Amino acid sequence: MQLDVLLIDDDPDIVDMIEIWCTDTPLAVRSVSTGEEGLAAMSARVPDVVLLDMYMPGISGLELLDHIAELPVPPPVVFFSASSDVDLVVEAMRRGAQDYVVKPPRRDDLLDKLQSASRRRPSQVLRSHEFHGMVGASPVMEKLYRELERVSGTSITVLLAGESGTGKELAARAVHTLSPRVDAVFLPVNCAAISPGLEDAELFGHVKGSFTGAMRDRAGWFEQASGGTLFLDEVGDLPLGAQAKLLRTLQEGTVQRVGSSQTIAVDVRVVAATHKDLRAEVEAGRFRQDLWFRLATFEIAIPPLRARIGDVPLLAETYLQRARVSLGRPGLRFARGLRERLAEFAWPGNVRELASAVQRAAVLADGDELTESLFRLDAPRVGGGASRRSGSHAAVAPSAPSLDAYEEAAIKQALLACDGNLSRVSRQLGISRTTLYRKLERYGLR
Repeated sequence: MQLDVLLIDDDPDIVDMIEIWCTDTPLAVRSVSTGEEGLAAMSARVPDVVLLDMYMPGISGLELLDHIAELPVPPPVVFFSASSDVDLVVEAMRRGAQDYVVKPPRRDDLLDKLQSASRRRPSQVLRSHEFHGMVGASPVMEKLYRELERVSGTSITVLLAGESGTGKELAARAVHTLSPRVDAVFLPVNCAAISPGLEDAELFGHVKGSFTGAMRDRAGWFEQASGGTLFLDEVGDLPLGAQAKLLRTLQEGTVQRVGSSQTIAVDVRVVAATHKDLRAEVEAGRFRQDLWFRLATFEIAIPPLRARIGDVPLLAETYLQRARVSLGRPGLRFARGLRERLAEFAWPGNVRELASAVQRAAVLADGDELTESLFRLDAPRVGGGASRRSGSHAAVAPSAPSLDAYEEAAIKQALLACDGNLSRVSRQLGISRTTLYRKLERYGLR
């Protein structure tokens, strides 16, 4: 297996020499001549190791080390320079370099250090934090992935509960993709978008002439999805009459088209989703308790973004990578520290809102660097009220009063579980120690 080496150096003689040295070795070299090109190359594909010159036009090697440290999964870096200044070596190591080679390098020494550094690369790159389109490496997301995998191999009904914008359809698609029905149809349906009075016809079909506008026989969604998976999004918005017929179909495995007395057998795996609290809807008489029990045979909670703030930098980088591809601008990057700053906001629209914000900023950016001014960061903070700036867009609605309490309780629980070890707490919560210290100070938990 070859190792991907990204060589960043503006000296063509050095580049040619190293490329020749790496011929017939496990090291495959791709080279660029500037720091800006290096960032674009790392965005397109994370290398196994970076060989970095210290002195180049534009971004210097030390400055580039700072940018590399901001990547979701920073690759190991070996830097080299004609200078053997101790202060330079110490500073480069402090900024994240793994090793140092003096120019002109010796072949065996250079190749040994590259291979040694590559063995210290992170075991996972950005793509390994994706699970069938969902992105996240936090404990709550790892738990979600395990639950989806566990239920996928069965045929039982699944209920996905979560706020709007959390990725419930992606979770439903994961259940389908991992199931034995993967080669059959996956049919997503938004129950909230059905025209009032047409719920039965849409779900179960109708025959010609059964109502005004029924010009021909039509199979409903259950028939169309037979053999596969039917995703009923926002199932909590179905009226009570349609709920009763849905329950019967789930129990008997048959449908009856509107205007027909014939029953039709269907073989459908149902995955339902809602942003509503169905228990409260049952108590209010707006949702059938027996249907709720049937749908929630296996209920999975999709966490809101504020419950996994440590995933925000990873998500932001993922969405920026997609913007690089869709806009044809491979050099797009976040200003230093901006990804972490994005994690300070509540994002009431969850991952959907964050994705839109990154896409919008990428479109509006005049250069390659995305700055804070391109984002509407007057959104409510995770730990407090909205931050308003003069001349900014209208602020998002204030955050729910429970946000502070939710976050404080999560930190207290992590402190207890980790016996007060702050390094373990920061890892469990998926946030940096600096962010953790700031939150401890905010809640008086020091």
